[in-house]
Amino acid sequence: MSRSTPAGPPLVAAARRPIARRLTATVRGDSRGPTVVLLHGLLASAAYWDGVTRLLPGRRVIALDLLGFGASPRPADATYDTDDHVAAVAATLDTLGLTEPVTVVGHSMGALVALRLAADHPGRVARLVLVGMPVFESPEAARRALGRTPLRRVLLYGPTSRLLCLVWCRTLRPVSRRVAPLYVRRVPAAVARATVDHSWWSYSRSLAGVVESQDVAEDLGRVVCPVVVVRGDRDPDARLPEGAGLRAGVEDVTVPGGHQLPVRRPDVVADVIRRG
Repeated sequence: MSRSTPAGPPLVAAARRPIARRLTATVRGDSRGPTVVLLHGLLASAAYWDGVTRLLPGRRVIALDLLGFGASPRPADATYDTDDHVAAVAATLDTLGLTEPVTVVGHSMGALVALRLAADHPGRVARLVLVGMPVFESPEAARRALGRTPLRRVLLYGPTSRLLCLVWCRTLRPVSRRVAPLYVRRVPAAVARATVDHSWWSYSRSLAGVVESQDVAEDLGRVVCPVVVVRGDRDPDARLPEGAGLRAGVEDVTVPGGHQLPVRRPDVVADVIRRG
């Protein structure tokens, strides 16, 4: 599958070995219980999972800020493709001393990272829960779907998007974090503030290198652990590739709701996690 690359300095060749960078981790719960690792989506942070975490008693819950987002490093030289994100997650799990397989839960872009982690490192993942995972057949299809309205195209792509990010998410970040809850509605304030905690490179390269350049069918075919795919019935992009849901060990769950299930329906997401 071809790969889309944002404008700017050329990225390192795909054959490179990703640099393993440690991520910021929020650890809560019972260290004696089973471990659950949570990976957020694009323009989010570990705070996105707060509602779900509160509903997971008796478990050790580790929510990570993905590379370039939240309080994690934002290196300008990172490619921010799926391999980069997976390398950072794996290095962080090593640092935390997680040697046994754990349950890994990802939302949206984080689901794509979680899926690749399970495919490339089968010994690390005991169970995979993929929430609102966007599935596109090509980078072009992804751009058409994500930019389906003029406003979304302006916000997500092109020079206007870059200008907004450089001004609002870098130059004016202290101000934008304070006012974000006023325009990012119907989510907790911490979730709204995290929408500006990234750089242009971490956003644009993650969008191109993870969301647009995905291969869900191939990755899913390499996963050996049980997989639960959770999607809202009003989330048009979270549909498994044809026949993928028939693979042994894949449970496809559709629930009422849209794309933001972890913040809008944390009870549903937590219930799926607890069943494992």
